[in-house]
Amino acid sequence: MSSRFSLSSNLLQLLARKAGPPIVWAVVGLWTIHAWNAQNNTVQFRGQALNQSWEASGTVAGTLLEMRAELFSPVEEGQVLAILDDAPLLAAMQVSRKEVDRLAAEVDAVQANLKAAAEIEQADWAADLRRFQVDFERAKVRKLDLTLDYSKLDTEFDRQTTIAETSKSRATALEDRAGILRKEFNRLESLSIRGLGTTTASDTAQADWLKALDEKMLVLQQMEVAMARVNKLDQSLKAMNFLIEENQRQINQGEERLLAFEETGKNHAPRLGDPRLAALQAAIKVEDARVDEIVVQRRALTLRAKTSGTVASILAQPGQSILPGEPVLTLVKTNSNRILAWAPNTFATEALLGSRVTAKKGSSLLSVGATVVDLGPAYEELPRLLWANPTVPEFGRPLLLELESGSDLVPGEPLLLSARL
Repeated sequence: MSSRFSLSSNLLQLLARKAGPPIVWAVVGLWTIHAWNAQNNTVQFRGQALNQSWEASGTVAGTLLEMRAELFSPVEEGQVLAILDDAPLLAAMQVSRKEVDRLAAEVDAVQANLKAAAEIEQADWAADLRRFQVDFERAKVRKLDLTLDYSKLDTEFDRQTTIAETSKSRATALEDRAGILRKEFNRLESLSIRGLGTTTASDTAQADWLKALDEKMLVLQQMEVAMARVNKLDQSLKAMNFLIEENQRQINQGEERLLAFEETGKNHAPRLGDPRLAALQAAIKVEDARVDEIVVQRRALTLRAKTSGTVASILAQPGQSILPGEPVLTLVKTNSNRILAWAPNTFATEALLGSRVTAKKGSSLLSVGATVVDLGPAYEELPRLLWANPTVPEFGRPLLLELESGSDLVPGEPLLLSARL
């Protein structure tokens, strides 16, 4: 019985040894065929994280007074990037001030002439109408006067705010420098006491330290003076704003009274308008537009970031003349959530639209998912960074991909992408 069992066991082992390799090779063959099919259905191409950048430029000509952003520093939306010199604008404001004063004097002259004419003729409806019109135009001239005053105060407020912020930054830097110089002085003084250094070096270090402290105190005083002026100007601006609002109410009420009085004269015979008053009204409208232009230009002297980002390059320096539209610096998005890739012409790129793609960062094993959202209109040359051979140009059709939520890439980062067809 035992001999029969032993014979069967040996026979099974023999059959396993004989039949095993074909089975293994069959499994390997099936796996190879599957892998080959998968590889044939997978396409690989190259791309890079989309570099979303934009240039910051002004809308008025001027001289760059101060650059408030530093290279590679992050900026937030609304942050001041640069300030242009306001000297030409202040000169234009002075000219406009003279014109407003002239218009105010002309209003008084026209009022006196109209009053004298009314006394000579008679106090009729037309004379009263002209009086209402003169009062209305006087309120409009007062508005121009207040607007110029407010703009001048606002310009000074911005200047003093800039001085205070700059002084604060300088004081912080000087405080750090004074701390370093004090440590250096203590070190050299210790070496001098032990006979390992000279007193001259110690005295020089002490002088540098004290000089930094004096400069810091001077900057702090400048900051305090600027802050005091900022607070005073802020109160003046609030008071001026109240006067502007009150004057605007007077203009609105004067216009309502004028319209109401004109309604009462429908039964009067039509009369020609006074030419002196018509010329005055036209001059006030022109100056009103000029003052509005000055206010807009004053705001444009301060260049602010339209959105958050990082300073990639600085294209202008203080003292340089800037033309309207000329870029002052370049901003880029800190992180990119889009990929710009180029698919070869060996397959139909339309099949990739809407498909999911896997992107790897160079030789890294980590990958991120993305979806093809758009196709470029024509084939184009790839960036040199993505060429397999740096001496042989490559071409492909551009693809725009959107990263899955929660994934961010460094702008310009090269990527290897793969997709299943």
